[in-house]
Amino acid sequence: MSSTNWADAGAELAPPEVIDNGDGTKTIISYRYNEQKKKIKVTQKVKFVKTTETVNSAIAKRLKWKKFGREAGSTVVGPDTKSTQLVGEVKLILSPTWKADTEKEKEMAKKTTTKSAFKCRVCGNTGHYTAKCPYKDTLGIDGVLKPAGTLKEETKPATFASKYKLPHMRAGASGVAPSTEVPALRISNLNAAIDRDSLEQLVSRYGPCDRVSILRNRITGEPLGVAFVNMMTKSGAEKVMEALDGKGLMNMILSVDWARPK
Repeated sequence: MSSTNWADAGAELAPPEVIDNGDGTKTIISYRYNEQKKKIKVTQKVKFVKTTETVNSAIAKRLKWKKFGREAGSTVVGPDTKSTQLVGEVKLILSPTWKADTEKEKEMAKKTTTKSAFKCRVCGNTGHYTAKCPYKDTLGIDGVLKPAGTLKEETKPATFASKYKLPHMRAGASGVAPSTEVPALRISNLNAAIDRDSLEQLVSRYGPCDRVSILRNRITGEPLGVAFVNMMTKSGAEKVMEALDGKGLMNMILSVDWARPK
């Protein structure tokens, strides 16, 4: 007696029968062999539920895109699992104690922070230098002399009589302090070929010169044709103005006048 082949047995089974019940359910009748190799009938009642999911408008548009390549002509809506690997949604689940954990981390950060070794001379606080003190403009020099946190009343500093007297305050002097203002001239319409050394040699003929500066473009570095000259004496400045104002120098007519204070 020959044993029944599984393939032959499968060929003898009738195909599944699907019956629509009209109430949203379907009855599926199929046949199979059990462990004792007996033919049995299996009846399943299935209910199909249609769910509507709200998605982003861009996702809805992508679902209607025409398929191409190996998926051309496929009737499956959305990605096909035969060619696309889907990954489940990853949801962020916070711990019920996440707020307390955050506070603990902040406290630990405060404890591990090293204390500053320097102190501001204006406000007396740590964490910033004196030059960058936010209260520098408010406290001013009083803040430097009286740092914050000093509650003791300061005593008046002792005064010492000095024997030194300024020259204009000595006996026989006029009593008027000499002027420290350096006469400055503004020379315009200079030729671009004139540099600082050549201009200094030119004005030094009429008196001692203290400083010469030629204005230049910040980006290109080219001279702007304007220079400022500081003479040691007012008489020397007047001689330079008288000698050079309106005179020609390297095909340019110079203009010399007193520099205006900023």
